Amino acid sequence: PAYPGYPPPAYPPPPPPVSRSARLHDGFYLRMNIGADYLSSTIELEDASSWEVDVTGGGLALDLMLGGTLSPGFVLGGSLFITTASKPNIEGPEVSGEIDGSLGSVMLLLFADVFPDPKGGLNVGGGLGFDAVSLTDDANEDDPLELSGFGGAAWVGYGGWVGDEWQLGGLLRLAGSLTDGDESGFDYKARTGSVALLFSALYH
Repeated sequence: PAYPGYPPPAYPPPPPPVSRSARLHDGFYLRMNIGADYLSSTIELEDASSWEVDVTGGGLALDLMLGGTLSPGFVLGGSLFITTASKPNIEGPEVSGEIDGSLGSVMLLLFADVFPDPKGGLNVGGGLGFDAVSLTDDANEDDPLELSGFGGAAWVGYGGWVGDEWQLGGLLRLAGSLTDGDESGFDYKARTGSVALLFSALYH
């Protein structure tokens, strides 16, 4: 028998829940950067401060950054920054011109990246850690100058959403370090800096 109100009327199924983390800077963080850089290093002998050379040039920069979000828009993590200069110029006592080799910097940093608007594209960040600087000359491949020490970097970037978790954009990175080491019985120290303009892909 039929009863009033029975069977109940058919209603359309409820819509699927909307993910609150879509297009929000939270959770796992992965950033990959590639672009062009300008790298400069002043190298001097520690026991002969009047002897120093400036090595400068441009090349390729590569970054890999991994981290996690402590609160929406605030990320802590670790990063690998590679900055190179191919065939750099050298200027110093009794030496001037182009080196048929390369100048490079490899940084391992702990970093913080901040998005002022957790749903937006603007980010600013910085990191501190270890830097290894190397200068090679193809005419003397077996005897590169390798220095290590303390380094840091800072950056600002902007990206646009191309999916629920992906942003593509650009990033400007500045970096610097103080390193030292010995080679062939001589003690060296160096002040190194770089600027890089990068294309950035972010999963966050």
